[in-house]
Amino acid sequence: QMAGSALWASLFVVLTAIGYAIYTRNTNLEIFASEESASSSGESGYFFVKSKIPVFDWNEIQSPDGDIAHEIARRGKPIILKNTPAEKWIARKKWNPQYISRAVPEFSNVQKHSNKTFLYYHSSKLLGDFVDEYRVNQTWSTVNLTTSEFFRLCQDSKDAYYYFSGSTSDLGDLPSDIQPMKDLMVKDGKFNPDKEHLFRWSNVWFGGIGATTHVHYDVYHNFYVQVYGRKRFILFPPGQHKNMYLYPYLHPGALQSQVDFDNPDFERFPNFKNLEGMEYVLEAGDVLYLPPFYFHHVSSISLALSVSIWTPWEETGKVHACWKGAIPLKRSWTKEKLVFVTRSLLEGIVMEIYPHLTNATDFMKLLFQQRYKNVISKNPKLSQGFDYCNLMMNIDTNEIEIEEMVQSDMKKKVEEWKNALMDVPDEDRREIWLMHLIEQISVTVVGPADVSNFLLYLAGCST
Repeated sequence: QMAGSALWASLFVVLTAIGYAIYTRNTNLEIFASEESASSSGESGYFFVKSKIPVFDWNEIQSPDGDIAHEIARRGKPIILKNTPAEKWIARKKWNPQYISRAVPEFSNVQKHSNKTFLYYHSSKLLGDFVDEYRVNQTWSTVNLTTSEFFRLCQDSKDAYYYFSGSTSDLGDLPSDIQPMKDLMVKDGKFNPDKEHLFRWSNVWFGGIGATTHVHYDVYHNFYVQVYGRKRFILFPPGQHKNMYLYPYLHPGALQSQVDFDNPDFERFPNFKNLEGMEYVLEAGDVLYLPPFYFHHVSSISLALSVSIWTPWEETGKVHACWKGAIPLKRSWTKEKLVFVTRSLLEGIVMEIYPHLTNATDFMKLLFQQRYKNVISKNPKLSQGFDYCNLMMNIDTNEIEIEEMVQSDMKKKVEEWKNALMDVPDEDRREIWLMHLIEQISVTVVGPADVSNFLLYLAGCST
């Protein structure tokens, strides 16, 4: 029996070494020293889950300067971490519903939802007045509850799901329970944890079994600490956006998928069948590093208390900065000239980023099909704006005169956009940023009531 155990132990070591070699070759994470087997409990059963998120021990990660968080972020891949600095938190020993209820008597703006899946509603987005269907289907409301009542409802309610999210700075003395935090913050660009108010970048997520955050992505580094209970994360790399059908960037549902993951409509979203992701069930004490732009679908599989530690991402600031500044257009121009120059600008940046394309129309069509086509079918008000296809149908654009100074300014603006986007090292993120930029410039020129029809015009007036 002892000989047999030794044989199995040797075989396990060999297989682990082989698996590690394959992983590091595929992900360029050769600097990480060891890996654990991912938890197989609580598997979701979704067809698109193809693998497990890799697991590593914090103490065995090698970093040239000792800054482990920065090294993990630099590699840009999601990983599960064991034995992190969060194990020193008071929260890891004390946080449970009873302790939280004594420390914080009431939660404001608790989300109550008849559906287990919570979607974000960005009220500041410009298409909000044109997408009644999305607003109506946001069946969650907000309620104020005593903390003990919140936790009771999380466990006992039969007709609703409850979820609380808020800044740790709003939770009385609880922030002192989640120290040290600095080791889980990324020094990216000008951000320095030593000079920042740490709680500004931390958030709590409390919810009952079944409560699910719909798939979306964020533009921050995130070390996600599972303090109490269990949560399932399903992650998708940025390139999967082609199968996700994101809401328009101008839509209140921006950065989220339009697809109902529990009941996908493959006729409306045919590429969804190609979706591939990875999953892991976080146990209490686990920490997930979630890179910017990684899509995540999150479900509580028990009563769960979690903390996100966000830090700003330099790429976001650089790309957003290039959107600012004057566009070389004049309101005194005829509508035909304004449309033509705007189209020339946007096609110019597409061709600079993708010089192998024959023309920019196919890219514009991809944007429209992925983001707008299905939204318009459920929200006809979006298509009732100005008809740019009809306007430009009989226009000879060769007769539209563009002044030399305007042409020079156009080239400078395209070059500015190109430089910012080409600094993005990942092609898939670059594609998402470019689609955002096209939407943002378009709505700036034509306004929210007309932007859908303008993008249809850019797409060649057919989908």
